[in-house]
Amino acid sequence: MLSHLQSSLAGQLVRIGEIIPATDMCTLFRNPIVIVLMLIVCVVLATHKKYKLLAAFVSVPALFVLTEKTAQNLTFPGCYTKELPVFVGALLAIAAINVYLYLIRD
Repeated sequence: MLSHLQSSLAGQLVRIGEIIPATDMCTLFRNPIVIVLMLIVCVVLATHKKYKLLAAFVSVPALFVLTEKTAQNLTFPGCYTKELPVFVGALLAIAAINVYLYLIRD
């Protein structure tokens, strides 16, 4: 019975590993249902004062959206556009917030 459960779980993990890379995350984050669910999770985390988890939970979609918005306007080989400093600044801000909450605030 235990081996059957392990093989079933391994099969599900393989399927998840195939589905996640094939999913367009930026389109997923624009889905109204996903936005509402994320807002509910954010409110619950904020009311329980789980600020570290809240920062991590918000940082992941922010990085996806930020990367998508910047990558849309990049031109190679000249690669320097108006969006690149915004991308670097926003990336540093997200990193600074997470470093503060996870390393300094403790």
